[in-house]
Amino acid sequence: MWLSEEELENLDFSLINYLHGKCDEWVLGNYKDSDKILVILEFDYNINRDCLLHCCLIRDGNFIDVRGETSNLDDVLDGFDYDEYSVLCCENKDSFKTILKRIGVV
Repeated sequence: MWLSEEELENLDFSLINYLHGKCDEWVLGNYKDSDKILVILEFDYNINRDCLLHCCLIRDGNFIDVRGETSNLDDVLDGFDYDEYSVLCCENKDSFKTILKRIGVV
């Protein structure tokens, strides 16, 4: 179940961190072998490279992050203010870690 705006506003602060800033840690901590990972990168012109804007799990056709589970990609995308972004799908945790290394997250 996906959180409503009201529920999201009342979400525990420690969980909000996993939505804004530490989504990669949440994804890696909740990853299962059959999962894929949706990665949203935003290009930052100030540093001239991609930055991680958000990521979530894809499990059984549903998108999962700290807000819950939804089958609607727009639910995931509507939660953020995007400028110029790209969406990638990683087939496994190793390919996700490779992207994180490339953009300097780990």
